[in-house]
Amino acid sequence: MTSAPRRGVFLFSCAALACGAILVAAVIWASDRGFDITDEAYYILSAKHPDKVQLYISAQHWILAPLWSLVQSLQGFRLIGMGILVLSASVLGLGALRVADELGLTLSTPLTRAAICAAGAVGALLYVSTIAPSPSYNLLAAAGAYAGVGFALLCVPKSPGTGRVLLLASLAGAALAVGFLNKPSAGVCAGVLASLLLLTLATGGRKWLLLVMIGFGGVATLAVFYLVQPAEPPVLDSLRDGFALFRIVQSEPIVTRLLRYAATMGTSMGESIMGFAPALAFVLLFLVVPRWWSAVLIPLALVVSIVDNKHYLGGRSSYHDQMEALFIIMLVLCILGTRHWTRATRPALLCLGLLALPYCVAIGTGNALFTQVIVSLGGWSVLAVLIATSTPPGAPHAFARQSTAAILLGLITVQVLSSYTRDPYHLAAPLTGQTEPTPVAGLGTLRLDPKTTQMLAELSAARDTCEIAAGTDYLGLYNVPGLALLLEATPPLSPWLNNIAQLHALLPRLQAQPKNRLVIALTPEAQGVDGALPDQYRPLRDTYQYCGDLFEPYVQETIEIWATKPAPS
Repeated sequence: MTSAPRRGVFLFSCAALACGAILVAAVIWASDRGFDITDEAYYILSAKHPDKVQLYISAQHWILAPLWSLVQSLQGFRLIGMGILVLSASVLGLGALRVADELGLTLSTPLTRAAICAAGAVGALLYVSTIAPSPSYNLLAAAGAYAGVGFALLCVPKSPGTGRVLLLASLAGAALAVGFLNKPSAGVCAGVLASLLLLTLATGGRKWLLLVMIGFGGVATLAVFYLVQPAEPPVLDSLRDGFALFRIVQSEPIVTRLLRYAATMGTSMGESIMGFAPALAFVLLFLVVPRWWSAVLIPLALVVSIVDNKHYLGGRSSYHDQMEALFIIMLVLCILGTRHWTRATRPALLCLGLLALPYCVAIGTGNALFTQVIVSLGGWSVLAVLIATSTPPGAPHAFARQSTAAILLGLITVQVLSSYTRDPYHLAAPLTGQTEPTPVAGLGTLRLDPKTTQMLAELSAARDTCEIAAGTDYLGLYNVPGLALLLEATPPLSPWLNNIAQLHALLPRLQAQPKNRLVIALTPEAQGVDGALPDQYRPLRDTYQYCGDLFEPYVQETIEIWATKPAPS
């Protein structure tokens, strides 16, 4: 297949590099802004106090802890997360480009290599339109899948360096193991995908040796992480009890969940196709009449639909709208490339593998699968570059593909930037409104909105009233783990406590814990439920001292802070 005209490839590559640079700069700008006391706080507590995480279904703290120790600040932790996403997506891009080059689909040059790394980063960094990029099970599952599949693809082309290829296969296994530790379902699916791509794209008997090395790298990585864990509590016991705790929140049977995935995916895809019907009609017109005028209609129709339906807006309430537009753009790119990417089996398999990768990462989620892939779109943006930089003869074909791929990268960039100005995840104000530099003990200096700064002042007063020392045990009832960070307290068993049923499940273990001083945060949901506390901690006013309350500005609730009364001197 001939490469796209040089000028078009150059302009598209520049656009990809610009989008990548803008997003990296934007994430750096936002890295010290805002603080989520729910999900992100859960990840940070797991990173700061891995020895306290005794119940879990994700061993994310095994990996988060060494990452936190490198920086020991929230801003640095977020920047590490960004770096992990960018580097892993770059590995995926380079692996895919190398295979495409060998298959004659495109021409690998320094410019296209830089462009595909930048595009991979753009797709991966769409993650930050949902939540800050602190390393977490979702982020590391996506990164493990990117790097695992990328290293596997780098093994496909024939190479004179056998040792180098075996090392790449081992690295693929190690990356997939990291994904498995963080999100087992994603690790298994990504591992199956990487293995299938290696077996179908590589030639000769060496592919079986490479498959063995992937397994070796994965098993060795799991063994190393397992062996460095403390003997108590036993890992298998923690996983068993953690899964029981998890099932209290997510009790949906596996078959029911898979059927729900299929139903919601079909509905969402159908709605997306209906919403972008004019653009798809122009795509079909172009396939029949491949002229300049029909090629120009495709990006114009896409842009009109995106602007008219506000698919360019990112933010917590816009995930579905974001994904509708991105799904349609990828559908258009695949239609435009169908004739040439499906003329042989191996190119078609590479294309299908990159399309499937986000779903491999998302599988297992309790959310709708259609929108969950928003945190793992690196494979799509990499495929967009491959399609854009490979084309049959004729400038209209090149323009149609390159302009559509450029819209994909530009739209992701705009979605991320707009998410910083509106509808943030569990924050009282958008990131552009997080402006007041505020020292936060144990996290560094953060920029916060005035209401959150006031909440910290109220919490500090409560801490002083009860003389709560750093390291005090903490129970957040319910789903307020971030107050433990702000108090420098530590949850004794798990930072994840969302409802009264989970608390009841923890009671036997809580009662067996050493009788340390305990601070309790009571949201309105938990206030007045003394009977849910262990016997030695009730009645509340007899056992605890009221320290004060604070107003949580995101949910607009008053949270009470109580602490065990000091023992008489």
